[in-house]
Amino acid sequence: MWFKNKKTGEPEMRDSVEEEVYIIVADYKHMIQRIHYIEPTQAGDEYGYRTAYYTLDKDGRHENLDTTPNTSRRANTGNF
Repeated sequence: MWFKNKKTGEPEMRDSVEEEVYIIVADYKHMIQRIHYIEPTQAGDEYGYRTAYYTLDKDGRHENLDTTPNTSRRANTGNF
């Protein structure tokens, strides 16, 4: 996952999407993604989750990505 560094304004690689589960409803792709952190959190968590949705264009391609911040971080339980 790429994030914009607030100090430099440059994009930087932070974490990777390990799994994704989604459902398409009308012209929206709703999803939850399992994120593997490059470095564990202060609490020692290696994984987190985020929800997002894409708006699809008339050909079924992604137009944009809207995400909601992940406010709860969970350790890897082995289940997704």
